Amino acid sequence: MAVRNYGGFGAGLAQGFGLVQGVQDRFDRNELAKDTLEAKVASDEATADFRTQQLGLQAEENRLRIESAAATAQATADNRRLTLDETIRRNKAEETLNSEKQAFEQDPNNPANREKILDNDQRIAYAKTVEDAGRLDSYYQKLLANQDISSEDLVALNKDIELNRGGKFDFGTIASREMDNAGKIIQAFRYNLSQDPTIEMDDNVVDAFGRSLKIGQSANVGRKIGKNWDHAPGHMKDGQYEVLSVSLAGVKGAGVVPSSDPNSPADVNLTATVYVEAVNILTGEREVYVAPLTGNRAVDSDGLVLKLSEIDEVVTANHYMAKTVAPVIRPAVRRARIMQRFGDDDGDGRGTDGQAEFAKAVNDKVDLIRKAIKDGDDSTFINFVTQENAAALAGKEMTEEQVRDITTRVEENLLFDVDAVAPQQSIRKYFEATREKLQELPMMDPKNMREAGYEYVDEKLNDRDNVTLGELYENGLRGDEFIAQLNGVADNQNKLFNHLLSTNKIKKINGK
Repeated sequence: MAVRNYGGFGAGLAQGFGLVQGVQDRFDRNELAKDTLEAKVASDEATADFRTQQLGLQAEENRLRIESAAATAQATADNRRLTLDETIRRNKAEETLNSEKQAFEQDPNNPANREKILDNDQRIAYAKTVEDAGRLDSYYQKLLANQDISSEDLVALNKDIELNRGGKFDFGTIASREMDNAGKIIQAFRYNLSQDPTIEMDDNVVDAFGRSLKIGQSANVGRKIGKNWDHAPGHMKDGQYEVLSVSLAGVKGAGVVPSSDPNSPADVNLTATVYVEAVNILTGEREVYVAPLTGNRAVDSDGLVLKLSEIDEVVTANHYMAKTVAPVIRPAVRRARIMQRFGDDDGDGRGTDGQAEFAKAVNDKVDLIRKAIKDGDDSTFINFVTQENAAALAGKEMTEEQVRDITTRVEENLLFDVDAVAPQQSIRKYFEATREKLQELPMMDPKNMREAGYEYVDEKLNDRDNVTLGELYENGLRGDEFIAQLNGVADNQNKLFNHLLSTNKIKKINGK
């Protein structure tokens, strides 16, 4: 083995004493083993620490990987949920938009639909007018040629009368003296108006204008009043009311417009209101309200503006029909109506021509009216004699001329459903009676009002023992429109209370 070089002293010693080398070698080997062992222990410890750290790092990495995967999964789920929610929201918004668009497209108040509806109404009305005119002219020409009318012809005539009912060429309207009388009344009014510009229309004049304009043949008759009827009282818009009749309420000047013809006088613009009589189809109760004169349908909320010259044209046309066509067709139309309503109405040859039955019905009705007028029973004669004329005849016997006049009116009513007296008379009576009932309606006495936390706005009423509805209004219950609105809530305590609260007739005590 190699001898270490320990310098001069060491070399000498090694050479002198050979054992030193062996001892030194053993020492070196022990130190080496010790160092080796320590190094191994340190290495094992370092390896163990490293492995521990590695395991910790791996565990942390696994934890982070798991958390990351969980976070990613949650984020994905949240994103899917948000995406789904957004998709649902967009779908709902799109459905709502489409639904609103469809509802608007189908809404009769949609201007485009209003125009289409009115245009379609006009086309239908024009086509019906042409057909009606053809049917009337056919009979007019046949009767003008003095051709015989058989029982079979009368049956056919009755069918055509029904087809033309309510149109511009209504057989019954023309054959009766309704248009002729209306024309005479309007002509007299125009003359009086030229003599006194401040003269006002009475019921007969208003009714004559209404008949000439065929207000009673409104397309709204027979329709249910709905929520889109702008001028109907609120309580009538629940679908339970149906229009029974429409009549002219009044006409007012809306200004003067120059005529297109410089040689013609200025034309007069007019606006009008109508009485709409409606019936509750569940209770049978009848009510009347006032509305502006509009177009054919309830969706027209704007009032029409009429021209006096246009009304004159209508009156002239009606006057022509009354003077030329009516006398020719009247006998045949009367025979047809008498046969249908009082005799052999189906033309099968069984039964009578109805003349005897008709005569009896007329006589019975005339006798009833004569007695009612004499006794002052205005519920019987209301459609045949004005209240003023009846009052003058009360307690008296009628003259022969007066009886003949009543007889003619009864015949017109039985055959053509014509009322000799303007409906404005009975409608005015309705509003007067309704106003009286409403004015007398008892209200909650002030003591109970205070206990409920309310009081009357009119301080002097709070010291009273009892209060009526009429006393809540300083000038009484005025205006037909107001009466119609109030009448609809008066029979419901809650509705009436809320109405009085909203119109500042009652208030909370101290504003609380």
